[in-house]
Amino acid sequence: MIFSKKPSALKTAIFIAAILILVAVIVAFVVFYNGLNEPIDKNYDEKTSEDTTAQDVLPTPDSEKINTEELNTEEKDTELGSNSPESSSKETEKETSKETEKETEKETSKETEKETEKETSKETEKETEKETSKETEKETEKETSKETEKETEKETSKETEKETVKDDIVDEPSIDSETVVIPPSKNEQTGENLGVVFPCKIPGYDIVIERLANYSGMYVENGLNTDLSNVAMLLVKNKSEFSFEYISISVEYETQTLTFDISALPSGADIVVQEKNGKSVVEDSIVKSSKALVVRKANMEMSEDLVSVKDNGNNTLTIKNLTDKTIPTVRVFYKYYMENEDIYIGGIAFTVRITRLAANGKITIQPAHYTSESCRVVMVLTYDKEV
Repeated sequence: MIFSKKPSALKTAIFIAAILILVAVIVAFVVFYNGLNEPIDKNYDEKTSEDTTAQDVLPTPDSEKINTEELNTEEKDTELGSNSPESSSKETEKETSKETEKETEKETSKETEKETEKETSKETEKETEKETSKETEKETEKETSKETEKETEKETSKETEKETVKDDIVDEPSIDSETVVIPPSKNEQTGENLGVVFPCKIPGYDIVIERLANYSGMYVENGLNTDLSNVAMLLVKNKSEFSFEYISISVEYETQTLTFDISALPSGADIVVQEKNGKSVVEDSIVKSSKALVVRKANMEMSEDLVSVKDNGNNTLTIKNLTDKTIPTVRVFYKYYMENEDIYIGGIAFTVRITRLAANGKITIQPAHYTSESCRVVMVLTYDKEV
């Protein structure tokens, strides 16, 4: 049988050569594989990672020319090498580094944004505070300015009122006056000097002193309206057609002199006048002498063609300028008056002065002593200058 024949020497040699070739191939493969697993030059790896084309891979001076199949094999091995653990680790490190950088950038960006927001917020707050402060200062200045203006207006108003309206008690006039002596009476039978007897008449004037007596009640001659007892008083009647700006009557006793002053006495008026200093009548004593200082006026002017004066019924008066020019001074005179008795009370007269009364203007005033129920305006005078 064929299987029992011994192989020839040629066949044996061929078999052995085939085995040797196979072994050589295996060894070559193993050596080549191990060479691929050796560390690759860093620069070469970077170049390979950038571009794996055959043209960029330059052989070393001692290397042999690489055929196309070996190049392809190397490229494949290189591609396989890129999937090696070291390559993966580097890729992972790169990705991790990139992610870390991104996270760091994000965190830095967030922190930067927060810092920027904080700084912006602080700057905004500062700007807001500055603007608020400026606005507050402006508001404060405005309010202060308004308050100052109001205070100034009030003070100006008060000063204007002081300049515009002033209450006075009428003093003794400075113009020339006439002093008249009231002669004493005599007993017709005995010729005895009886002194001044009332009623009596002021010579040259149709003024009668009706009675001298003591009076208890309100004392008005000093403008205080206080109650006093046993104050001397005169009852005087103006029976003439003239008004009198001022009359001062003195009554002399052995021990003292009484003085009675009358201001602004209208024609035909009766008046009760109290002793100037609140003295009393000396009972059962003879009046040695009496005299009167008299200032007469043709009439008590009301200046009706220049101004009008209206009682408003609430203790106020309205004065109106009826002209087209400013009146420098207007003086309104008034006295206490009992309408039911048709008699003036007190020799005192009050005056209120208005300055710079505007053309066609009017002013409402409340004089210090004026009451609608117990006062009457007796004279209104105007002046061409402030007096």
